[in-house]
Amino acid sequence: DTETETIAEETETVNQQTETVTLSELQSKTVLKKFVPDVRSDIYSVGATLYHLLSGRRPAKYVTDVIPLSEKEISPQVIKIISKAMNPNPDLRYRTAEEMLYDFLHLHENDPRMKRWKRKRRIVCGTLAVFFCVGVTSTFIGLKRIQSIESGLKLAEYSQKALSKGDVNRAIEYALDAIPEKTNIITPKNVPEAQKALTDALGVYDLADGFKRQDIVELPKNPLYLTIAPNGMTAACFYENSVAVINTQNAEVVATLPAVDSASAEIEYLDNDTIIYAGENGICAYSISKDTELWKGEPATAISISHDERFVAAVYKDNTKAVIYDALTGQKNREVDFEGKKQEITMVSDSFANPGSNLFEISGDGSLLAVSFEDGSLTIFSLQDSENRMEILSGQSGYSYFEGGFNGNYLAFSASNAEKSIMEIIDGNQKQQTVGLESDSTFHVKTDQNGIYVQIKNILVKMHPVTGEQTPLVTTDEVIQQFAVGKEYTVVTTQDKMLFFDSNAKRITELEEECNLLQIAGNVVISGRIDTPEIEITKYEDQSEKEILKYDSLFEHDEARISADRNTVMLFSYKQFGIYDISGKVITEVTLPDPENVYDQQFVREEKGSYLEVTYNDGKILRYDAKDGALISESVGEVPDMTLNEEFYTDDFRIEAPLHGAPQVYDAETGKKICELKEDAYLTYVTQVDDDIVAQYVTADGLCYGVLLNDKGESLAYLPYLCDIVDGELYFDDPAGSIKKTCIYDMSSLIKMAKKQIGGSGKNVD
Repeated sequence: DTETETIAEETETVNQQTETVTLSELQSKTVLKKFVPDVRSDIYSVGATLYHLLSGRRPAKYVTDVIPLSEKEISPQVIKIISKAMNPNPDLRYRTAEEMLYDFLHLHENDPRMKRWKRKRRIVCGTLAVFFCVGVTSTFIGLKRIQSIESGLKLAEYSQKALSKGDVNRAIEYALDAIPEKTNIITPKNVPEAQKALTDALGVYDLADGFKRQDIVELPKNPLYLTIAPNGMTAACFYENSVAVINTQNAEVVATLPAVDSASAEIEYLDNDTIIYAGENGICAYSISKDTELWKGEPATAISISHDERFVAAVYKDNTKAVIYDALTGQKNREVDFEGKKQEITMVSDSFANPGSNLFEISGDGSLLAVSFEDGSLTIFSLQDSENRMEILSGQSGYSYFEGGFNGNYLAFSASNAEKSIMEIIDGNQKQQTVGLESDSTFHVKTDQNGIYVQIKNILVKMHPVTGEQTPLVTTDEVIQQFAVGKEYTVVTTQDKMLFFDSNAKRITELEEECNLLQIAGNVVISGRIDTPEIEITKYEDQSEKEILKYDSLFEHDEARISADRNTVMLFSYKQFGIYDISGKVITEVTLPDPENVYDQQFVREEKGSYLEVTYNDGKILRYDAKDGALISESVGEVPDMTLNEEFYTDDFRIEAPLHGAPQVYDAETGKKICELKEDAYLTYVTQVDDDIVAQYVTADGLCYGVLLNDKGESLAYLPYLCDIVDGELYFDDPAGSIKKTCIYDMSSLIKMAKKQIGGSGKNVD
C-alpha cells in the first residue's frame, strides 16, 4: 500500500517528516510540497486496491501515468467511482467513505445501461399496459356488441312468436325494442331479423285484401263460450264465473260481470248494445253503453233469443221447464213444461266445458221452442198453445248429440251418434219435414235469420229450407272443424288453419290457427281455445288505396308484369295471357299454342317496348307484344337446357339457382360463396334496388312472393304476392283480382309507422 501511494505530489513518510528537494530534482520531476495525510488518502488506497483487483495490475507509480480502466471489461459506473477515488486532486475525491459507499450501493441506478434497461422496461410495460387496456376494452366492447346482437335476435324472435299468436301490437313493441335508437361502437346497427320482424308485424308489404290478425285479449281464465255483436263492435266471452265484454276495436275489456257457476252458461246479443247472459243469481240483460243491468230473471244457463228481438227463452241446467221472457222488460211471459224430461247435463261437462250437445232454440217470431232431451228425443213446443207440440224424434232415437236452430219458423237440425248422423228441416207451421239427409259422417248445422248452413267433412253449404237446394260456401282439402257464416264472408277452421272465403266461395285468406270457439260479424272475427286464456281479434283489411287496376280474378295466370310505359299489365301462364290497360279494361286475351311443350316464359321490358318471350322444348321462340298481344316474331334457337338451372347477376353477386336445391350466392369479383337462399320455392328473378336485392320466387302451387335482402344476402322483409319491380317500386298481384303498388320502406319510416300504430314512442315489454 505504501508503495502504491508514493507519487510526486503526495510523498509522505510514516513519521510525517518534511522532505527537502534540491533545485536539480525540481527541474527533473515536480515541485514537492508539504502534505498532511487525511481520510482522502485512505479513499485513494481503496480506489487503487479496487483498480488492482479489477484490472489485475497495479496502478502506475505516478497518478498521471495511471492507465484508465477499459469500459469494455468493466462497468463504466464502477470505473467512474474508482477514478473519483484516485483523482490526483484530493479535493475532487470522495470526502468520506460513506459517499463512496453510497455510490456503490446505488451503482445500478446511475448505470447508463441500467437506465436504458429501465427506460426500455418502462416502454415495454407501457406498451403492454396499452395493449392490455386495448385488449380488455376490445373484449368488453366485443362482449357488449355480442350481447346487443343476441338481445336483438331474441327480441325479434319474441316479436315473431307474438305475431304468430295474433298479438300484433306486442309484436311491434318487441320489434321496436330490438332496434337500437342510437348506434355506436358498443351498440351496432340493428340486426336484419329485427327489421324483418318489424315489417312482418306492420304488414306494410301485405297488400292483399283479406283478414289480418289485429290483437289479443288476455283473460284471467280460459274461455268457455264466445259470441259477437251483430255489428262486430263488441264481443262477449264467458269464463269461470264471469262474463267479459270486449271492445273489438281496441281489444280492451270494458266490463266484467259476475256469472253463474256452470260451464254450460251462455250469452246472446239482443241487439248491438244489449247482451242477455246467465248471471250469478239469474238471467240478466245488460246495456254495454250504459254499463247498467236492465233486468234480471230466474237462474238460467242455456239462452235463446228470437230473431225479432222480442222474446228470450231460458232454462237452468237440467230443469224440467223453460221460462219465456219479454226481451225488453224482462217480464216473465210464460213457462214451458217439459213433462219431466230434461236436457243432458253431466257433472263433468257442467264443471269443465260446454259440450254443445243440446238443442234449445226459439223460433224467429217467438212462437215455437225446439228442445232436445237426454233420452234422445226432440220436440217442438208451441208458445201460443201449451197443449200443441210436435215430437220430431222419440226417446228411442238413440241420438245423443244435437245441433241446429230456426230460420224463420223452419227448424234445421242434426242428430248424431257414434254410428250415423241425420240432418232434417222441419216446417214448424205446417208440422212437416221438407228436407232429410243421412250419413255415416257427422252433420253440423247452424242457422240465423239469413239462412241454414250445413257442414259435413270438408264441405259447407247454404241450404234452402223448402227445396233443399245447396249453395256452396266452402270446400277445403281438410275436414272442417268449426265454421261461422257472416253476410259477406265465411270463416272455417281445419286442424291447424283458419280459412276465409268470400260470398263467391273463393278463398281469400289463410292463417295458421287452432281454435274451437269461432264467431264472425261484418269484417270482424273473434276466436279462442278452451285451453288458452286468450281471445284473438282478426279483421278484414281493404287495401284499395294502393290499387292501380282491377281485373277478373277468375282469369287463370301464374305471373303478372307491368309494361315499360306502365300503361298495360300482362297476366300470363303457359296456357294463355291477357292484357289489361291501366283502367282495368281487357285489351286482349290470347291462348298460347302447344302449351304442354312450353319450356319457359320471360317478360322482357325495354325502352322501345315490352314483350312476352315464350320458349318451347324444341327451341322455338315466340314473342308477343305486351301492348296489344300481337305476335312480333317467331324463330328457332338452340334446344334449351332441360336442367332449368339459372344464373342471376347483381352489382356485387352472382347467384346460381338450380332446379332442385337452394340458390347459392357468390361474390361476383372473388367467386367466394357468401350465403345460400331459401330452398322452399323456385327462384325466378333477382333485381338490384339501390343497395338491396329483391329475390322473387314461385311455389309448386303457383304462388308468387318475394324476399327483400341486404348486401349480405340477409332477409329484411317478406313480400307476399310480389309480381314485379319497376324503377324501385314494388307491384303485387292480389288474388282477389287487382294489381297494387308500394315503395320499399327504410328503417326510419318503419319506426315512425310502428310508433304511430301503438300510440306513441312504444313501451317496454317484459
